[in-house]
Amino acid sequence: MDQKLGFVVVIEQGDLEAMALLLVESIRRQPSLQGCPIFVIQPRRGNTLSPNTLRQLTNNHAWYLNADLNQVWRQHNLMNKVYAAAFIESMVENSLDTLIYLDSDIFVAASPDGIRLKHDQMVGAAPIAEWRLGKVGQLVDEPLNDYWKMIYTACLVKNPPDWHITTTIDRRKILPYFNTGVIAVRPSQAIFRQWRENVERLATDDRSSRQARNSGEFYFLEQASFAGTLLARFSQEQIRILEHRYNYPLHAHHLLPDHVRAAAMNEICFLHYHGHFTNLYWMDDINITEPLRGWLVSRLPLRPRLRFTSGSAALYLSHLLSTFPLRPYHHRIVNRIPGLCRTVPYPAGR
Repeated sequence: MDQKLGFVVVIEQGDLEAMALLLVESIRRQPSLQGCPIFVIQPRRGNTLSPNTLRQLTNNHAWYLNADLNQVWRQHNLMNKVYAAAFIESMVENSLDTLIYLDSDIFVAASPDGIRLKHDQMVGAAPIAEWRLGKVGQLVDEPLNDYWKMIYTACLVKNPPDWHITTTIDRRKILPYFNTGVIAVRPSQAIFRQWRENVERLATDDRSSRQARNSGEFYFLEQASFAGTLLARFSQEQIRILEHRYNYPLHAHHLLPDHVRAAAMNEICFLHYHGHFTNLYWMDDINITEPLRGWLVSRLPLRPRLRFTSGSAALYLSHLLSTFPLRPYHHRIVNRIPGLCRTVPYPAGR
């Protein structure tokens, strides 16, 4: 049984239950990962999971913990990953070579054995896909802005890095800034624990508290602080830039450059579906071969939790419509209905 590679996943009651269960199942579906430990963490106070969820986690040999870990950033759900990952890292620092944090809306389509870190690599993460999303990334040809000055100060970065990365879709050169949906670390390096310390330091920074809660800068605070955490400690050579197949953005499949776009879902290791598994329309735009296709069809679409808002009603309607026969035909119609078009991953005319 391979105990050198492990996974940590966040779960909470509601939509995240179905997502996390599908992720755990998809990990166990890979023969090479059947013996790897999976830690499923509920990191803040909330309603307990359903008996069925707990039973399925047990059946898939996943280790579940419900603990009040996130006390400082309780209202910022993206910070849950920081606390869950840091807690598990402290448990496995002497038993695992590589610990992988996965967002709950990740699906393992192919074996990710290649993600194991090499001896000279301390951490692995993929670049953000789009600079324009939130406009948080620091362009290399512009002066360091106040936001990144705050991040670097909180994370104890002495000087801005002298290297850059290129965003996957819009091809902008920015200072190192990574998508935290998939992160591979060496637990012995305490990277996740340092990340937790840094975000708690940010919580006491007046500049952080003044940011509007609906701003991109606030929303991506955990992601920016992760970049700062790495830059304070590691050289460019110690940070592995993960290949696209290890954090593949399903919502941007048609926007990716030809050399990056997957020919079939079966060649993607970690598919980041960003909630799009609540309908089946995405299946019209990416090739999926058997037996993966049949396995997915038997489990999708994930049923969205119905809330009494216009947005959730549109999401639920697209969920139902996508299960009707002749899906590709009414997919084109749905893409032209305001409200519904925002619930499917591809724009009209595609």
